[in-house]
Amino acid sequence: CWGANSEGQATPAAGIFTQICAGNTHSCGLQPDGKVLCWGSNSYGEATPPDGSFAEISCGEYNTCGLRKDNSSISCWGWNDSGQPAPTGVFVSLSGGRYHACALRSNSRATCWGTNAFGEANAPSGSFSQIQAGAFASCALSLEGRATCWGSNSFGVKNVPSFSLVQISLYASNACGLLGDGSVTCWSGAPVLALAP
Repeated sequence: CWGANSEGQATPAAGIFTQICAGNTHSCGLQPDGKVLCWGSNSYGEATPPDGSFAEISCGEYNTCGLRKDNSSISCWGWNDSGQPAPTGVFVSLSGGRYHACALRSNSRATCWGTNAFGEANAPSGSFSQIQAGAFASCALSLEGRATCWGSNSFGVKNVPSFSLVQISLYASNACGLLGDGSVTCWSGAPVLALAP
């Protein structure tokens, strides 16, 4: 890790990791045996993972969530003022946002929980292959490759392109999509799309 290290988030723990995630002032790593190590700020318990074996992790601003290997349930830890405890059910992937998180169920349905000030936790109906939680919005990729976003559109996050994508990524006020030919399209602010370099 590199960059600011005021909270220790750029000083990774020693070990071998298969996945990492970065939050606001903490980071976490998933080890090959499914154990999670976190480092950085622990003001809200976001760097104190529970026991268990995880298949995937995702960091929010002040919390972290993990997809358990044994029963495909989701466990979250850290700040709880925004409803971070995960819903029950069987899940295949997850994504942590600022004050909310989203996950895909085994039936390809999207579920979001936590703060919903801008509708960012109001997941639409439909079948999806990927989901991403941002700061105040969420996006999901349909099985046909169409992006759907919900929540705040102050920066044009919901001005999604009409063509097919294979992957999406969402941050605070912009989103990007990977096309089948390997090019990248990002959208925010205005509905005019700009091809990323």
